[in-house]
Amino acid sequence: MEETPFQCEYCHRFFKHKRSRDRHIKLHTGDKRFQCSQCESAFSRSDHLKIHMKTHDHLKPFQCSFCNRGYNTAAVV
Repeated sequence: MEETPFQCEYCHRFFKHKRSRDRHIKLHTGDKRFQCSQCESAFSRSDHLKIHMKTHDHLKPFQCSFCNRGYNTAAVV
C-alpha cells in the first residue's frame, strides 16, 4: 500500500506530498492572494490567475475541429 502521510486538517483527505496537501488546504481557507488586475476575481494559485487572464485578451487560438468554435485554452477543446 502506498504511504500518504500528509492529511488535510479540514476534510481529512490524505496526500503523498506535503506541497500537494498545502495547496489543497487553500481551497478550505479561502486564501486567494493572486488578484486579477482587470476585474474582481482572485485565485489561490498563480496558474489559475494566468488561465483567467486569457479571458480578458479576447484571443481564442484553440479551435474545435468539429464546430470550428474558438476557445482561449486548449483544455476546453
